[in-house]
Amino acid sequence: MESSLSRRRFLEGSTGLGLLAGLGDFEFLSRLAPVSAAELQPNPDAVKFQPEIEPLVRLLEDTP
Repeated sequence: MESSLSRRRFLEGSTGLGLLAGLGDFEFLSRLAPVSAAELQPNPDAVKFQPEIEPLVRLLEDTP
């Protein structure tokens, strides 16, 4: 008993619909203010770690 809608056809159709739904309305992006590179620089004092793990965190941050 084979249905007229195979799994492959179902997945193709649902993927296409998902892509269309995901594209959606991006008009809100035009209302966002531009941001300069200087504004994106993180503040190193924004997060403070416990003194015991601070050296490990620094090592992870500095390792390329």
